[in-house]
Amino acid sequence: AYDIVNSDLSEPDIPQSGEIRHENYANNEDLQWPVVTSCEAVELTSTVFETEPTYDYVTIENIRYTGSNGMTAGIIISTGNFIVYFHSDVSITNTGFVLNWACIGIVVLTFKV
Repeated sequence: AYDIVNSDLSEPDIPQSGEIRHENYANNEDLQWPVVTSCEAVELTSTVFETEPTYDYVTIENIRYTGSNGMTAGIIISTGNFIVYFHSDVSITNTGFVLNWACIGIVVLTFKV
């Protein structure tokens, strides 16, 4: 099963943190989770990451993460908007992944009247 859980909404409908969870995935999957925020930058970490090495992978900002060492440190995404892509091949699955993200900068707009 997979889903996105947004845990903090500081502005209506604009998340400031959240979770992307895709555990016990199936074969032959090509999925994507677009994340839109009002952040200047986002930090993305994994609490669980276990895919079939080389053949099943997560791609973020054109970098591929795979296996159990695929995402060992946090990732800083310099824009607030990003897409998490997932691919699995035709055989062998694993426990999947849980990714947590949070704003590390918020854009504030000021208007002069």
